[in-house]
Amino acid sequence: ENVGKPIAFLWADALRDFVDKPSNIDETSNMTTTIEPIVQQYISPIVETLLPPIYSDEPFEDRKSVFQAHLSPVHSKEDVQLVVNKLKENKKIANATHNIIWDEKRNAILADCDDDGETAASGRMLHLMEIADVKNVLVVVSRWFGGILLHNDRFKHINNATRIILINHGYINK
Repeated sequence: ENVGKPIAFLWADALRDFVDKPSNIDETSNMTTTIEPIVQQYISPIVETLLPPIYSDEPFEDRKSVFQAHLSPVHSKEDVQLVVNKLKENKKIANATHNIIWDEKRNAILADCDDDGETAASGRMLHLMEIADVKNVLVVVSRWFGGILLHNDRFKHINNATRIILINHGYINK
């Protein structure tokens, strides 16, 4: 409904309506329950407009384990958190056995990774990203364990998923 409208005017109107509304003791005692829906109504579209684009590659399977890579251009820790939270809104991704996260923001001199229990996986992603000199990007590889141990093959699949999504979106050349 409010897509493309300046948000400052929407906030000003909402505050003006709230302040102009006659008040009595009963209303102010329920103020938090009145304000929360109003704030959520305006914050959700703001978050959606601030959210960087998220790209997901097709999942692939090896011995019943499924791997899927997700990529988003990021420029701050806040971007990273927004993207990770948005990805985890998807129940399938949130329930993945492992979500291996690696983001690189060299302009901010920040690199961070999270193995999510998949020991050393993000360190290998880091190595790939450093060799490729990839900057300002978040890569999340989701893995759903299929019951069969993949041993070192899992690292090959995680790195391949990372490499393929980076190639598909122009961050590295074939």
